Amino acid sequence: MQENNDERFSYPEVVIGSCMDALTYAQKNGTPVIYAGFRVPSSADDAIMWSELCFQLSVLGRIPFGDTVEFIRIKPDLCFLEVVGGSKAFRVRYKKLTVFSDENLKGLPAPIETNDKFKVLDWMDVKEGMTHEHECLESDSNFVKYVRFHPTNRLDGVHLNKKDAVAISFLDSGELNDIGWSDNYARLKVVKMMEDAGITGNMIEQGRYRSIKVEHSFREVIPLGKNKYEKVPNVEFR
Repeated sequence: MQENNDERFSYPEVVIGSCMDALTYAQKNGTPVIYAGFRVPSSADDAIMWSELCFQLSVLGRIPFGDTVEFIRIKPDLCFLEVVGGSKAFRVRYKKLTVFSDENLKGLPAPIETNDKFKVLDWMDVKEGMTHEHECLESDSNFVKYVRFHPTNRLDGVHLNKKDAVAISFLDSGELNDIGWSDNYARLKVVKMMEDAGITGNMIEQGRYRSIKVEHSFREVIPLGKNKYEKVPNVEFR
């Protein structure tokens, strides 16, 4: 692996993380931001703001490695990072490290408290049952607590009356790895909740409708908390 010790990568402060708070902090304080893995915010408005922040920081050269980073290794006793992506490793020196996310960040001590709560978004493509007046359905369980509907972007043009769905669950790590809370069971519960709300597929003939058809697109897992660590020299956890 090729290592680069270019002194260009030496900063008074480096921000670690790709969340909105990390990017906003970097913009406000004029600091570079490095991340290994990122999640675009789920809501359209937040996603636009996040993308604009990324663009502004990139233009200013404050995201020096873009989205090419596979992992980051911290050397707190020496105040430098190893930023690894592909076949290259870059050494980044800092005086202060501000950590918003420990995703793919190696070299930290074992956490004294770990996050165990997650918000799970199961994005669904609705093939039958797209046209209805509902914006949100709610259950009495944390598994598929909400089903929110949004205009589909799978069809050409704008179709405000044709909706896809996202199922929102709140799970712990044990439930997250249990088949009973899998994406397929989320899909089945979404179909049941839509049927119970009176949603149907397209009309076949007067009084007869197609069954609701929903396909799972992808699952997004968002930590609701953060791991907590003992104090590390020259590192601030946010």
